Amino acid sequence: MFDDAVLHPDLPLLVWCMGTNDMVYSQEVLESVLQIVADCSDSLYRDASEKTEKNPFLLFEESGLLSKCIMIRAFYRGNKHDIDNLCGFAQGWNERFNENQGELVLEKVYSQTKPIGETELLGLYQFADVTIEGIDAGCSGILKYLLINSKVQEYLTRNHVSSNAEEYLRGKLWVNRSDLNKRKFLSELFDSKSNLSYKKIEQVQPDEDFINLVLPAADAYSKKYLLKKFAS
Repeated sequence: MFDDAVLHPDLPLLVWCMGTNDMVYSQEVLESVLQIVADCSDSLYRDASEKTEKNPFLLFEESGLLSKCIMIRAFYRGNKHDIDNLCGFAQGWNERFNENQGELVLEKVYSQTKPIGETELLGLYQFADVTIEGIDAGCSGILKYLLINSKVQEYLTRNHVSSNAEEYLRGKLWVNRSDLNKRKFLSELFDSKSNLSYKKIEQVQPDEDFINLVLPAADAYSKKYLLKKFAS
């Protein structure tokens, strides 16, 4: 939600679900969670965060409901980079609500959302539903596959990579493939004096060599990987 899209106003429901442990959810709760996923997926905008130096517990104390929910997710711990980002988002959204902009932002971002239909809830999960770029180095054997590909080896040679080729490719796959996001930043929706609230990050554009030499091999592996998953 925060890395790729925008805070959803029903985040409190997700946070409640996080704390219910082994509870069996009702059909209504499941449908509501899926609606949140659908809304975020359809969002045309994305947010950006900066680190905050504020004490997390003080930030929690002074925050409103939605910012508190962001902090609760941060308190569940995880990757330090993700936790820092969550705290930054919590402070940014707290500022927006204090400036009476928060509700307006959410209304504009999610004004065009549509209720998911019964067929979407009951339909089978299809191969075409999966974004192959999401299959990255952290959850597959793509790096080993790429390292023995002649075109990828040519790419590494052109970039003068003679050691740590696996880590080099891992970074390139992330920056040039998995991390690409075509959504507009909120800074294009509103103007604000607050850099934290509406910070814009420049999107890195894939280099030509990556597109011509690495991308075809990465996509080919990902399709085979998916086909194997679906076959099982």
